[in-house]
Amino acid sequence: MAVEPINRYETFLINNGDQGLRFVSDVWLRATKLHLDTFHTNIEEKDPAEAIRKAGELSVNVHIADSNRDAEGYGHTDFEETMRAFASTRKRYRTLCQKLRSECPR
Repeated sequence: MAVEPINRYETFLINNGDQGLRFVSDVWLRATKLHLDTFHTNIEEKDPAEAIRKAGELSVNVHIADSNRDAEGYGHTDFEETMRAFASTRKRYRTLCQKLRSECPR
């Protein structure tokens, strides 16, 4: 099971990485992990890259979307730093890119 923190405008249960990590710790099952989404992380985290690094080995899946839930490059998310944070965990992730527009960024 992978728990995804969702921003406070969409739910009240688990909104940020720390809450997600606390839930995973409280459940205390090896199969319970964290699913990160750059759209929600951008809203809830003061330092999204640090939240990614902190999740480390407990994070298994990633949704990639810009700050406006569009393709990378249409919002203001710092994807260079975000990708460096994911790379620093030295982990392989299942990744899904989410976008609303049909065209690609330039």
